[in-house]
Amino acid sequence: MYQNALQFRPYLKTHYVDAFAGTGKIPLKSDLTELSLWDNEQGDPTEESDDFIIGSTRLALAIEPPFESYTFIEKSRSKFQELSETFGSHKHANRVSFSKGDANAEVSKFCENMGRSDRAIIFLDPFGSQVEWSTIEKIAATKKADLWYLFPSGVSVFRQISNKGTVDPTHVAAIDRIYGTTEWREEFLKPRFTTDLFGNDVVKHEKIVTAELAADFMIERLRTVFKGGVSDIKIELGKHSYPSYHLLFAWANPSPKAKTLANKLSKAAVRASDNNYGKSL
Repeated sequence: MYQNALQFRPYLKTHYVDAFAGTGKIPLKSDLTELSLWDNEQGDPTEESDDFIIGSTRLALAIEPPFESYTFIEKSRSKFQELSETFGSHKHANRVSFSKGDANAEVSKFCENMGRSDRAIIFLDPFGSQVEWSTIEKIAATKKADLWYLFPSGVSVFRQISNKGTVDPTHVAAIDRIYGTTEWREEFLKPRFTTDLFGNDVVKHEKIVTAELAADFMIERLRTVFKGGVSDIKIELGKHSYPSYHLLFAWANPSPKAKTLANKLSKAAVRASDNNYGKSL
């Protein structure tokens, strides 16, 4: 839909960035296999073998008309090698750039180099708390990029806060980094005042966060920097009793036309989720 909508504006150059490209395929045991972000009229795009499904890189390359460029970022040496070997001979290989490195640094570099006529879809699907808030700010500052963020609401927020309301110091720092603020502590932890055996006042905390609340807080954080808008829609993903991830969508372009297209894209994603898995929020 994104490509079809912009193909009548030849002066615009569209780009696709996958910040955690992996190898181009996903093990079926992964939580990430529950959701496909792309519609494919030629059949089920998730069918590849008994052990894997097609990843976002291959799905993006299958879109017609193609993007002006594709940037696939992968930090792991072995995954990067398999990725570049797999797609090095693709029919759109001349449009593909493979970047081995930290996703935050590479995405920031891409954003800084965007030109006046460039438009981009940036897909962030970390396995944990790798995405720094400063990277989100760089994407928003372009005023030209759409962000699809598979936010680790369950694995990197909900799961890192114990039922007793305690958080390991390393996890505190990680949550601070992904949200870019310490305000989550007031939202996710409720103070409870008690006294000890000696009559001293003691403050403990009760865990009140859920994966959904963690995603809602990120949506509000995104609204502080994305001047185009942020969708209220969030699509859950996970095999546990709580979602491991929520798919979030934000757009940096503040123009009314960009908002109209963004609303269509987010609704299309919901339809795809409903059709394939029957669950969205």
